[in-house]
Amino acid sequence: MFQKKEKKKYPLVNGSMIQFRGIQQLIWTAFSALLGAGFIAGLYWLAFEQHYAFLPGSGSLNLWWHNGMGGLIHSPRWDDYRHAIRDNGEPALWVMVAATLLGKARGKPRVLLHSWVLAVAPLFLLALLVAGAVGIAWITVYGPLSHVSDIFSWQQLVLGAVLGRVLHFAWAPIGSTIRYRVTSAAAAKAGTPLWVTLPLLPPAWRESWAVLRTEMTGTLKERKDKYRQSRVMVPLMVLAFLLISVIGNCAKYIIAHGGHVPGMTS
Repeated sequence: MFQKKEKKKYPLVNGSMIQFRGIQQLIWTAFSALLGAGFIAGLYWLAFEQHYAFLPGSGSLNLWWHNGMGGLIHSPRWDDYRHAIRDNGEPALWVMVAATLLGKARGKPRVLLHSWVLAVAPLFLLALLVAGAVGIAWITVYGPLSHVSDIFSWQQLVLGAVLGRVLHFAWAPIGSTIRYRVTSAAAAKAGTPLWVTLPLLPPAWRESWAVLRTEMTGTLKERKDKYRQSRVMVPLMVLAFLLISVIGNCAKYIIAHGGHVPGMTS
């Protein structure tokens, strides 16, 4: 009477399905939240908290930022507002990062062909994210939600996630390009990379590698020439993202609780 729902099939990796795929997806979902929130917190720390020896005075923009951008803003709720800008951006970026890490595996998606576009587009999206976070901050600090209970910080979580989902439509080509350039470069080489053999990257990335490997034809040299991508920009972008995320999480979970991290001084 009831037709049994067919089990969803995923691309085979080295001839077999990824074991415990659902559990791995949950782990990477939590990891994407850590990375996304950490990146925004890291940018906030580096811009407004970190002490730099080359800056005059206190060596940081901390006082300038805390005093309403040097006295430009005179509002008794500025402290709430500036924190809201950061806090609203964290769940938004989490959604965007999660889409890149967990999205469905494809062969060759639509990618950004020009390296300069790949370099400039994330900065433009970051500006939009900050603008959206400012808008949410106004809604929650001064606007219609300012007198609504924010138990468990539901406002920043829900509104930030909505912002991230909206921006994802513009972010998708960038995220797809980054994933494609990482997986295609590995697929064009002989052998199986360690991150495919072991669960060192999300399932979708390993499945994308498997799909690309089966689609590639010709000799190893021809495959390398055909699928040659940026060998400097993408790794540097990924490395910078991870480094800033680590800095942000250190600021959130160590320094904010009285701990000390070498090199991080305010």
